Amino acid sequence: MKNYKYLLLFLFAISVFIPIGVMADTFGYENDGGTTTWIALKSGPFNYSYRVGHSNYSPTLNGTLDSLHAYIANGYADSGDAGDITVFLNQKDSEGSDSHGEIGSKENVNQAVNGYNTPAWATFTISGSPSISSGANYIFNIVGDPADFTYGAIVFYDTDSNHYNYTETFTNDYAGSKENPWTVTPTEANRYYSIYATYTPGGGEGEEEPIPDMSQVIGYALNRL
Repeated sequence: MKNYKYLLLFLFAISVFIPIGVMADTFGYENDGGTTTWIALKSGPFNYSYRVGHSNYSPTLNGTLDSLHAYIANGYADSGDAGDITVFLNQKDSEGSDSHGEIGSKENVNQAVNGYNTPAWATFTISGSPSISSGANYIFNIVGDPADFTYGAIVFYDTDSNHYNYTETFTNDYAGSKENPWTVTPTEANRYYSIYATYTPGGGEGEEEPIPDMSQVIGYALNRL
């Protein structure tokens, strides 16, 4: 009976102290917005790239950025289309007043979009595992290249008074719309776009919890069997 007690101790030590891995977390606006705005619009000889975003979001914990997600669709027709779209995460005022340094971005080339009646979430995978901090104020933003679309593309949003809206128009200059830092002044506090981030807690500017010495814990249990 005594040996069974220490066997249970051994199994308990393994279950408690072996790291299982850190679960990913999210921050940003994860709801399907009910209103739309253009991120790319083709109009005659002009291609308008609208870079739009909102601030006042921070992760719960320090960590590393994994991916960004945006709720998008075809802006004109209820049919599929495809074109280049870039999503960004910038830190508000990190390069000075109204100058927002880029934390991470990803361009999806020929990103598919559904018709405007069937919008869908698209994933933009970030490389390099950039660090993010729970104490920082981040701007989620997005822009598209009208030259690639038949008509254009839209992103969805909802309204409130807690998230500042940022918008800048680039005419025939999609490349210029991807400037870093993004120098833009918030226009009003009334929009939050359907864009959010997935990140891995731990690291970043924080400190990780020390992992117990498993060899000592298991060795003790084995010696008592």
